[in-house]
Amino acid sequence: MVVSRSGRVPESPVDAPPGRITMATVATAPHPAETRSRIGIENTLVLGEGEVDLKAMKAELATRGWRDQLSEGGPHLFGSLLAAGVVDELCHTIVPRLIGGAHLRIPAGVDVDVAPEPVSLLEQDGTLLGRWLVSETRG
Repeated sequence: MVVSRSGRVPESPVDAPPGRITMATVATAPHPAETRSRIGIENTLVLGEGEVDLKAMKAELATRGWRDQLSEGGPHLFGSLLAAGVVDELCHTIVPRLIGGAHLRIPAGVDVDVAPEPVSLLEQDGTLLGRWLVSETRG
């Protein structure tokens, strides 16, 4: 699944077999015809005007049988998913390395305030694997 306001299919999956890519985009996307011709009309989900309606996306994917949905998008998509209230858990890995600079937070782009409930925390060789449940987002 690709989420894109532009509706442009990324180069990496362009050669994927037909039906392999599904994209959520918006009605104002500048490249809808190109997207539909590359990945198919049934795989191009127009959900919203200027921003992808993430609640509608989650519901549509569930109707297609994708009830367990994993997001590996960047911090802006994750922040938008939190703000939309469609995140139910967070799995996060912390490695023992400190790097300085101007780095984004896990969610970015929108103001959100979430108090996840820790479910599990595992450690091996200094690496932490955590899982938290998300029940309420305040934006």
